[in-house]
Amino acid sequence: MIGICLLPKFHNNRKWVYAGTWYLFEALKQIPHIIISSQEDYDKNKNDLTSIYLGHPGWGSPTIELDTNKKHLSCITLSDPHHSRLKAWFPQYVKRNNVTHILAHQYQGGLYHFPEFSDRSYKYFPWAVPDQFIQPVELKFQNKLHMYGATNHPAYVVRKWCEQFSFVEKHNNSGCKNKTMTDEEFYKWLFKFDVMVAAGSFDKRWSFAFPKYFEIPAAGCLLFAQKTPDLKLAGFNSNNCIMFDKMDFEYQAEKYLASPDEYLHIRLAGQALVAERHTISKRIRELKLLLKF
Repeated sequence: MIGICLLPKFHNNRKWVYAGTWYLFEALKQIPHIIISSQEDYDKNKNDLTSIYLGHPGWGSPTIELDTNKKHLSCITLSDPHHSRLKAWFPQYVKRNNVTHILAHQYQGGLYHFPEFSDRSYKYFPWAVPDQFIQPVELKFQNKLHMYGATNHPAYVVRKWCEQFSFVEKHNNSGCKNKTMTDEEFYKWLFKFDVMVAAGSFDKRWSFAFPKYFEIPAAGCLLFAQKTPDLKLAGFNSNNCIMFDKMDFEYQAEKYLASPDEYLHIRLAGQALVAERHTISKRIRELKLLLKF
């Protein structure tokens, strides 16, 4: 039996920042499980558990102390490693509770902030897209590159820089910081576009592959991806996205806008990559292997 650490009210009200997290927990709940919403829940049920998914302690999951004598297989998610409040308690919590696996959404970024995690228990667990939102590509070609997401933080300086170009159209809504739509509406909104820019920062502190690196190709959009250390780990390359830095962004954009139909095979390959490696069902299979349920 697996214990799923989850705050039901938080989850049911869809307070998760990333649009795909709700779907991951819903998929987990399809297997035999016990919801652990407090230390009391854990203490009451720990003898029936063989494994436990700690989720996002201190956010949408409770922060519980494990009985290390039970030797449960356990996984914990490392989502935004740059947060100072996380550094204050996360490493000690992992060590104290003998957590079996640390699942990093940002692999190299996590190691930059937590170099002590560089062992076999530290695993890349990228953002995932709900399977049902990967649909056939609709042929559409627009005369601009599109971009969405927050820009008012040092983690997004490259995104902010991209805004200056006349061929880039900025949209204020996003799947994280400015959730003006439901998760379903957000994914459907992405279907309207043929090309989207994903960018953040070249600073190692924030050089992450954000959720949009996966959301964009899942929707059948051509991914214009700022180069980050995790791209290769996630399977991205010149065959399934356009990777750029500040030196060649304008050139790459103008080349695309001159002949967008010639990039259709890259769009299709990007969507195929997400369908093969970055869906919710894929993440559930990975959790089953790690937690042996």
